[in-house]
Amino acid sequence: MRTVFMGSSDFSLPALKAIYESNHELLAVCTKPPSVAGRGMKLAKNEVYEFCEEHKILVLSPKNLRDEKTLFLLESFKLDVIAVCSYGLILPLNVLNMPKYGCINIHPSNLPMWRGADPIRRTIMSGDKKSAVCIMKMDEGLDTGDVFLKKELDLNDKDSYSLLLSNMAIIGADALIEAMEILSNGTAVYEKQSTEGVSYADKLSSEEEVINWNDYVVSIHNKIRALSPRPGAYFKYLGEQIKILESNYIETSHKHKFGTIIDENLSIACEGGILIPELLQRQGRKVIYRDAFLRGFNVERGIVIS
Repeated sequence: MRTVFMGSSDFSLPALKAIYESNHELLAVCTKPPSVAGRGMKLAKNEVYEFCEEHKILVLSPKNLRDEKTLFLLESFKLDVIAVCSYGLILPLNVLNMPKYGCINIHPSNLPMWRGADPIRRTIMSGDKKSAVCIMKMDEGLDTGDVFLKKELDLNDKDSYSLLLSNMAIIGADALIEAMEILSNGTAVYEKQSTEGVSYADKLSSEEEVINWNDYVVSIHNKIRALSPRPGAYFKYLGEQIKILESNYIETSHKHKFGTIIDENLSIACEGGILIPELLQRQGRKVIYRDAFLRGFNVERGIVIS
């Protein structure tokens, strides 16, 4: 099929590679323009942009999809489909209706749960035991389009954001190629999303990065997983911000004040149990395991941290 791919994040790169390596005709890729980054304030290209340059794929990087030159070029391609994955720009109605089979999107949640900007983190933070990668036909709503392919997966309480992101990107890439075959064969069966169970994955706020020891221990553990490795959930000790990037926990009753370090192993009392940090990072330092952290950082038993 004659295809344009739209994607900007690392999550979208496996899908782009899958289309490139398939028998579909990849005519161009739309991605976000290079942005200023680093101390030198140089323009940095995302991985999608770099992949296209390396493989001599036409790159379009409009600031929005109302740019007349971009629209004219897209129209001239006589597209069968536009495949979208973590693009970051809104597709107006004329673009949604442009291809023969419309625009299809890879969404990493069990729709209609976790529509919106940050579905994977919200899935983990909520402690969901199941999720899915959905391929939907896009409409003007926020992830409200009809779904015609869903790949379900089980989750466990060890999955970090980085691990689930990587797994879902691979599942999404495979599902996208399967969906394109379904479209080309004319066998797509569209299913409207349920009006029940709708939830929204709001973008993470900086306040949510702070660990509240009054929260239930499982919720704290889920937050740590959802924010690992970036931006990282943190607490403060002696005025220093310390991130916890991996943890274990024990659900148990206790009489300690929440936030109390109860032993020499940095076990911390929380609502409903004890949190045990495993991977930590001090400000400006490398990520290290708890044993190494404690060898270089004196933590007093009985102190209450914030």
